[in-house]
Amino acid sequence: MKVLFIPVWYPSEFSPLNGDFVLDSATALHEQGIEIAVIYPDVHFRPIAQRLKYLHFPKNFTTTNGFPEFQMKGIFLPKINKTVLDKWTAFYETLFLDYKQKFGLPELLHAHNYLAAYPAYKISLKYNIPYVITEHKSSLLYEQLSGWRSEVATLVYQNATKVIAVSRQLADAVKRYGNIDPVVIYNMTDTDYFQPKNFTEKYPDFTFSAIGSLIPRKGIEMLLHAFQKFLGQEKKAYLEIVGDGPARSQLEVLARNLNVMDAVRFRGELPRPEVLKVLQRSHAFVHTAHQEAFGIVMIEAMATGLPVIATRSGGPEDILSPKTGILVNADAAEIAQAMQFVFTDKQLFLQGAIRAYTIKKFSKRVIVEQLIKLYEDCINN
Repeated sequence: MKVLFIPVWYPSEFSPLNGDFVLDSATALHEQGIEIAVIYPDVHFRPIAQRLKYLHFPKNFTTTNGFPEFQMKGIFLPKINKTVLDKWTAFYETLFLDYKQKFGLPELLHAHNYLAAYPAYKISLKYNIPYVITEHKSSLLYEQLSGWRSEVATLVYQNATKVIAVSRQLADAVKRYGNIDPVVIYNMTDTDYFQPKNFTEKYPDFTFSAIGSLIPRKGIEMLLHAFQKFLGQEKKAYLEIVGDGPARSQLEVLARNLNVMDAVRFRGELPRPEVLKVLQRSHAFVHTAHQEAFGIVMIEAMATGLPVIATRSGGPEDILSPKTGILVNADAAEIAQAMQFVFTDKQLFLQGAIRAYTIKKFSKRVIVEQLIKLYEDCINN
């Protein structure tokens, strides 16, 4: 079965962690015998200085994890509009022709996000190839698309052979754009990679970890307020924050103003092996996003056996169970109370049970089986 991925995010020279979940999905499908390939124009505005050397839009063919990737590098306008989308679509079509010349036509196109589905729709029309969409975009949970974005979303969703959403709340949001019935297939995690280590290798003092971009939507400001309430006067505990973003300096100032900076470690953006070490050495994980379509970092934490505290924000409602963690409202006092509960009653959440639940629901094997079944149905119908 030949499947061509068309993502809107994908790891690249300038953003090695961007869309790593798409790479993980492609790798897992390749490992199960699917002839996967990826086309991705890495054509953006930043970082400007480094991108200036790519003004001629060079193309690059590589093999990553055993499957082919067709990429293009370049610099382009910072704000997307319909004209920019049309030009961006032409980049995808150019890379598609390179793929077609080398491997022939795929049996199925798999776009990730409605914007990437627009070139998939164009290619589908020209070559009579079915396409599916996996929607990941958290902003759809709280933002009603309008203008050309709404028109594009409606067009690509309604003409797709199948639309996948990564959580039930996101599926409901997608339904606003036409008479469509999305299927929910969760994101996956590599439970062979994300494994727990012996308790003796954990940090000596109780440590909560949090991972995510340092942007307002991720709720790190609220987490710092919650952590201050949790610490009170006597507790010895730490909060390890992994990630970077435009709000980092403000968050560091806030931590100092809240007098918790000595107990908070801002680690910045870390490569996956270092992220794994943080999770393995932590005692619990906290995810305080205001809106979250899914939340892969939570299932990575659960694969290492960590209990998770998460705000009700879309995806976490599908991820957590009473065995694996605590759902709270987006409120610092509630988060602090949950942190206190996990800190005090450490034995209520069993590492083995958390990991077994994660393997059963979110492992590569489970999710790949669902994707392959959907692929077969789309191709055969």
